[in-house]
Amino acid sequence: MNFSEQRIARCDPNWKRQRIKHHISQLYGGGTPATTETSFWTNGTIPWVSSKDMKVARLYETEDYITPEAVDRSASNTVEAGAILMVVRSGILKHSIPVAINTVKVAINQDIKALVLSESLDTEFFYYWITGQQKDLLLEWGQLGATVDSLNVEILRNTVIPLPEKSHQRLVVSYLDRETARIDGLIEKKGRFIELLKEKRAAVITHAVTKGIDAGVPMKNSGVFWIGKHPQEWSVCKLNLRYTVELGKMLDEKKIAGVHLTPYLRNRDVQWGSINTTDLPEMDIHPSEVSRYTLKRGDLLVCEGGDVGRSAIWAGDEDIYAYQKALHRLRVRDRSKDDAEFLLYCLSAAKLCGAFEEREAKSTISHLTAEAFRTYLFPFPPLQEQKRIVEFLNVSVSKIDRLIATTNRSIELLKEKRSALITAAVTGKIDVRNAA
Repeated sequence: MNFSEQRIARCDPNWKRQRIKHHISQLYGGGTPATTETSFWTNGTIPWVSSKDMKVARLYETEDYITPEAVDRSASNTVEAGAILMVVRSGILKHSIPVAINTVKVAINQDIKALVLSESLDTEFFYYWITGQQKDLLLEWGQLGATVDSLNVEILRNTVIPLPEKSHQRLVVSYLDRETARIDGLIEKKGRFIELLKEKRAAVITHAVTKGIDAGVPMKNSGVFWIGKHPQEWSVCKLNLRYTVELGKMLDEKKIAGVHLTPYLRNRDVQWGSINTTDLPEMDIHPSEVSRYTLKRGDLLVCEGGDVGRSAIWAGDEDIYAYQKALHRLRVRDRSKDDAEFLLYCLSAAKLCGAFEEREAKSTISHLTAEAFRTYLFPFPPLQEQKRIVEFLNVSVSKIDRLIATTNRSIELLKEKRSALITAAVTGKIDVRNAA
């Protein structure tokens, strides 16, 4: 059996088989008004739907609005409320079909099709029918099979859909509205729980690296907004007094001669607490540049741009790795005084408290220059206390991270259950007439 036959075979055999086109009263395409005509977009009142807006089940607002004149003078069309909106051209079609019901009158662009259904097919049932059979329908409707980036609308129109009576369709919709709302409520609660865990994680880290883990010790004011008061025995000083700060090598692909090729790390290779070392590009690092532009175990890498301050510790082997200009390399000046893991937690706390954003706000582009970074003030307890704090945080943060991971997994299971429930209901595997 082909994909279509397999899908139909999984449905209730008593449901009537008909082609989708027999239930479509209108099918609209769309277009984009000229972006050079500012009058089309300024003070627009008609929601203009593009792929980026198709993230909700009920669509009533969009990022862009256009004027009636823009509709009249472009390929865009207006669609009355209550239609099925479907993305038919987008990279997202590799794994899902965005679909929504518009609750207000909208205009659509060329990547969207709007289906106005006849009385025989309930709009909300059809929404659930598409949602519950995404993988099967991508295989049937996709222009390019497994690498689909557009849908064949003619195949869509000729797709056979097994349908119960209209009254039964409404029972399915009522059942799914109720059950999916219950699951969505659980997902939302778990999502809020994860946010609380993240807040707790941030508070634990910030308190430990600024106040220590010993209660009742004498404190003094640091004069730094994100540090506040800190134990009297601690020092607060500029970063460059305790660590060397080196910005990586500027990449010039035209000058790569291939004589001293060395794998190098980019900004995106450095995530919080982890570093990617697979499929790295290469650049020339002359022997005279090795000490400046390569890494040693225990070095900290800090993102200079993008997610400014994002950091990880290099724990690699003896192989030589370089780093690009988008990264700072921090190296402990005196290992008898400082522990890089402690500074990694400090960087996390500084990031969470907005310390880097304070400097970024002075520039239109978010960058952390080496000159500025060297002057940043950080707290520095005695080495043994740094190690005790690191040990405490490794245990405490790991517990929170495990709980976050467990909760995320339970959310994924709920989403899988939700999807399976929809699929079963729209194919007749659940008798919704007797469902409590």
